Amino acid sequence: MVLWQRLRGYRDVQVGNKKVQQQFYDETEKASAHLGLVFARFLIGTAQLELQVAGVPVEPWDPFLCAHPSVRRLPVESLPFDGHVVTVQPFVLPGLQRLSPQEAALAGGPRGWLRQQGFYVYRRNRLILSGSWLGLRGMPREERYNLARVVVDIPAETDAQWQVDVRKATVVPPVALRGHLRRIAQMVRTSAADTVRTRGQIAARQHGGNLAFAWNVRRDNGKISCRINRKHPLVKGVLEDGGSEPARVKALLRLLEETVPVPALRVLHETDTADDPEPFGGAGEADQQAVEVAQQMFNVLVSQGRSPEEARRVIRTTQPFDQLRGFWTI
Repeated sequence: MVLWQRLRGYRDVQVGNKKVQQQFYDETEKASAHLGLVFARFLIGTAQLELQVAGVPVEPWDPFLCAHPSVRRLPVESLPFDGHVVTVQPFVLPGLQRLSPQEAALAGGPRGWLRQQGFYVYRRNRLILSGSWLGLRGMPREERYNLARVVVDIPAETDAQWQVDVRKATVVPPVALRGHLRRIAQMVRTSAADTVRTRGQIAARQHGGNLAFAWNVRRDNGKISCRINRKHPLVKGVLEDGGSEPARVKALLRLLEETVPVPALRVLHETDTADDPEPFGGAGEADQQAVEVAQQMFNVLVSQGRSPEEARRVIRTTQPFDQLRGFWTI
């Protein structure tokens, strides 16, 4: 048991100070999260260690979502080094569209998706360094690599070569291994970027290649352009009736407001999309505004000669309604 008393910064605090109490609870949550990350391997399995902070059990945090069916494990590599073996296991996490909001928040970890990408270096099952590209040349943090995480297990006998400090908190990869680590990093980063880049394409394939977007985002000759998709059912309907149906115009405006392609622009500009808002609140049950927009789309499609069932199918394969539930009842 480790018992900490007379903590610095709390010695002269009055017992009834609610603000300081909340600050203390926040600090204990941070400490618990840190322990759950660093000692996660000790907190699982048959011979698991039991850790508690302020009487609350520490939950292990798995940065690699090993239990998720959509996580991709790239080939394990065993790198001989100075008479020992360094084991490397790359992971490509599922895209956000394959995670529930709770799973996405958990996977983002204590520092957020952008800062959790990269290598996770373990020594005797204890995490030494998390979410770092180890200073390798040409390996900056970028949004498109958020799904890339790599396990590196190093032998304790190579501490000196890895420059493991006394606190077991930092490492520097040996020169002899940097080329291998850089090659592996490039491989997993490419796979992760492909997953992010093809999010819309994957959704389109899931719906038979007919997924419709309200906006078309393109990069040509280094220039990025955003254009309203004139072939979108609701856009097409408003154009055909000349805007004579106020309800349709209102629904179209709401759709365009909700689907401004901020995430796509951020990916093209290589910045963080983790905090970008999702259309109509994100995947899940459709809210009333989403239903109203979908109803207008349904009316337009039926007026164009589509059967009710075909109209529902079109809506279910139109972004963002492909991620929402409830439109089959229209």
